[in-house]
Amino acid sequence: MPANNITQLCQKAAKALIDSHDLSFITDETTQIVTGIASEDISLPMVICQCMQADAAVPYEGNWSAHLRIEVRSNSDDTTQDEHHENAGDVFAIFMGGVQATRVALSNATLGFTAQQVLPVRQGWELNDNSWVSYIELTVECAGTYFSVA
Repeated sequence: MPANNITQLCQKAAKALIDSHDLSFITDETTQIVTGIASEDISLPMVICQCMQADAAVPYEGNWSAHLRIEVRSNSDDTTQDEHHENAGDVFAIFMGGVQATRVALSNATLGFTAQQVLPVRQGWELNDNSWVSYIELTVECAGTYFSVA
């Protein structure tokens, strides 16, 4: 993927990081951990990685400030509010491991993506139709090229 499509790189890096964790409520990473906007053909529970916007941090140098949103959705008929929030907490914890650990974990050599800093911005939840929806929003200072941040 070309370095100039930073939003797609950020989404895919987030999905790869979540895929690398064993989440008890996920049975199929292909259909239950997705990137972009979820279609009507969704399989709950589900995790959605969205990066729909990035601002040039330093123009012409390839550094970006991406806005990453991770959503956890559960069927409210099958999952209690407490169960849903516990599952969301497990996903959010992946991105809250400390500045150094999180940026190393999100950086992805295969994709050619480097996270230089991952900062939490907002967290929330809502009931949308028959779905619990919890989200965390992060600012990811990043680059569309890979270099070791370890």
